[in-house]
Amino acid sequence: MNTPSKSFALAALLLGASLLAACAENHRGYRRYAYNRCADIEDRIDRDSDSIDKIEATGGHRDALRWYREDLIDAKRDLALCRNRS
Repeated sequence: MNTPSKSFALAALLLGASLLAACAENHRGYRRYAYNRCADIEDRIDRDSDSIDKIEATGGHRDALRWYREDLIDAKRDLALCRNRS
């Protein structure tokens, strides 16, 4: 394999890997396109849970942790209300 084709293969591999990572990272995005009316609330629950995990792992700010926990409870309530609407 000559140098230009090695460079092209490497570029193609890196592009493919970045696209794969973006798809894996955006696994929640499919909800919005599946016409799920509660998708925003589900995304909020996921973001709050992720933030709680990060703060707990690093021993971060207690006020922020409390806020995310309270918001997670509120978001779960909002999700139940959203799902029960006709």
